[in-house]
Amino acid sequence: MATKAELANERNLYRSLCQQALQAEQIFRYHESINISLLSLSHISGMMQFERRFLKIDNPSLQTLRIVFQYAPILFRMDALTAVEIFLDNNRKTEKHSGLELGKHLESAYEILDIAASTWDAIHKGTNEVLLASTTKKVIASTLITVWSRMNLIVQESVGQANRYKLRTNCEEYTAGKCMNCGVTIMAAKWQFYESFRCHKCSSTTYYAILAQ
Repeated sequence: MATKAELANERNLYRSLCQQALQAEQIFRYHESINISLLSLSHISGMMQFERRFLKIDNPSLQTLRIVFQYAPILFRMDALTAVEIFLDNNRKTEKHSGLELGKHLESAYEILDIAASTWDAIHKGTNEVLLASTTKKVIASTLITVWSRMNLIVQESVGQANRYKLRTNCEEYTAGKCMNCGVTIMAAKWQFYESFRCHKCSSTTYYAILAQ
């Protein structure tokens, strides 16, 4: 059994990561907030034990799980939802002692992920069909669009008397990129430049600078 000092350390580590995740959330750095929240998972059990046993808090706050449930679906972070699912499967007491229905929150997050995928696809195709769907789906899609707009991923445009949304960047569009090692320029789909790959001229694995938007 862990000592009081060990549990206190776990609690301090969790609360520190939680604060960092909340700060990232406040400035709209949602990917960073999710990544920090995932680092906190291994400290949740110790934190909850300490707060329940020594601080007499029946249901310790789990803001990092809330962050994952809220933002992972919006950003298509299946990896984050899977990590939380595995964590909850291996730590059954977490849900019991949280006073929350974490399993249902996770299920809802997966459902929102599906809606996010269909909403993104509709925007990519230049249609608003998702926004004309059921009331529940429409409300969720509207929330997704608000966050994506805040992140500058999509923009609103007027088409006649109607408004619709479009992706700010078409990742399938071909553009020029320059090898950051040797300077050779190639044409490729934008999405290829978001990761490093091998240059055909200098053979180094590096990133390319996008030259045209």
